[in-house]
Amino acid sequence: MNENSYNVRSSQFAVAFSVLYVVLPIIIFSFGWLKIYFAVPASLILLYFAYSLYNEISSVEVNITNSGTKKFWLLTLLCLLVWVFFSGIGRFSYQNWDHFARNVFYRDLCNYEWPVIYDFAPQSKLVRSILGDGTAALSYYFAWWLPPAFVSKIFSLGQAGQDICIYLWAVLGVFLVVYNLCRYFRKTSYTVVLIFIFFSGIDVIGAVISGRYSVPTPSSRYGNVSGIIQVLVLHIEWLYGFQYSANTTQLYWVFNQSIPVWLITCMLLQLRTNKNNMALSSLTFAFSSWAAIGIIPLALAHSMQDGRKFRKAFTLQNIAVPLFMMIAFGMLYLGTNNAMKISLFINSAEKFAKYLLFIFIEIGVYLLIMWRTPCKYNFFYVVVAELLLIPFVQVTTGDFLMRASIPALFIFMVFVIKFLVEEDDNTLRLRKIILACALVVGAFTPFTEINRSIAGTGRYIAEKYILHKPMNDIHNPLREEIYSIGAITEEATAFQMELVKNQYLIFDYKHSAFFKYLAR
Repeated sequence: MNENSYNVRSSQFAVAFSVLYVVLPIIIFSFGWLKIYFAVPASLILLYFAYSLYNEISSVEVNITNSGTKKFWLLTLLCLLVWVFFSGIGRFSYQNWDHFARNVFYRDLCNYEWPVIYDFAPQSKLVRSILGDGTAALSYYFAWWLPPAFVSKIFSLGQAGQDICIYLWAVLGVFLVVYNLCRYFRKTSYTVVLIFIFFSGIDVIGAVISGRYSVPTPSSRYGNVSGIIQVLVLHIEWLYGFQYSANTTQLYWVFNQSIPVWLITCMLLQLRTNKNNMALSSLTFAFSSWAAIGIIPLALAHSMQDGRKFRKAFTLQNIAVPLFMMIAFGMLYLGTNNAMKISLFINSAEKFAKYLLFIFIEIGVYLLIMWRTPCKYNFFYVVVAELLLIPFVQVTTGDFLMRASIPALFIFMVFVIKFLVEEDDNTLRLRKIILACALVVGAFTPFTEINRSIAGTGRYIAEKYILHKPMNDIHNPLREEIYSIGAITEEATAFQMELVKNQYLIFDYKHSAFFKYLAR
């Protein structure tokens, strides 16, 4: 096989895996949750769309997988293996508290029949006092977990096997994101990899201004540390109620939403026509409803950019796939008790002043450095408009702000990379140096996220294997008060059970629209 054919075949495989990574979970969901006469046509449409999407992306040959790039890809894979390892995915390292629920969802998807139904009658009096003594169905953005859960079911894997499966699934996802970024830029670049991992706003400046770093105090959560050590493990992104999450933060807290949305957004950037863009963007709804709202303006802009005719976007897949996603997943999500409350978050002059500081720290400093150059990039005005407007709206909690911004933040990162690796105007050299310095300052945010995981994992290992402390005396990064929603122990707090009740369950599910009309 000559080098050119090797490159073409490698590229085709990578594109195929990218498409399957975001389509396969939805097909598995269709057969696991829907009546067969809904699942079959839905899956056929999804497969037709997947084939069309694969053909459109792979039709452009990009020479980034030849034999001369093996070292780059091996080093990249090694970096991503370590990055994901310390995310807590797979329970191999310290986990941030958002993993509490995610571990449960994945474990129950592996161990329960689909659709996942819980019976609370056999559980303790305390559990029944909060969750009742009837049955309830699981409802959440669980699509990303379905492929590893399916493998775990097929091979009857235990906890260790399940953990390995989800870890490898996450590694594959972030590797495909890096591949598609390099494909978009048509080059292999360590700059792309480093910025992807360490991209963030300059949150450390906001933390100093807001006083979060003024008087560091010891924390039992991270051990008996204080001062500068304490600073290195703090979660520093919240600024007066605002947060745009760095890529590492997203991976270490909400990986089930961020990984597939990154990949979908990256493939959207590569589309040269508008015959698949609406269908591709609508897949986001399976992984994060808020991110789906954030990607809609981008999909609409894509349909009309570069002189495209909007009417050509009305293809079979661009109509049928979004319709299916909206009906199937919309009906599933709306069955929970979680009532939405939409409000104006910026409602005073003081809040507006804090908003301006937040915007400057997250995107303003980069825009100021790059100045007019990014204005020529596709999606620039839509992305900036989204990132300026999203903070004004609050939907129940801050999740809308953090998740609706995922697609726009990813493309904004692409603008920064493009400015650094593609712009060859000598007059921009000083701006590039300043931009690189700003990125280094911004990297303090992912550094603290990674460092917290390393510190938490190290403390657990030291106390268990070196000091030989009893398990109940150890700050266990893998400790879980709720192992399964179907078997909640007395260790679980009332707050945790109320959270499960209000956000993740459909009570009286047989009378909900999803289970009444669609579910098998």
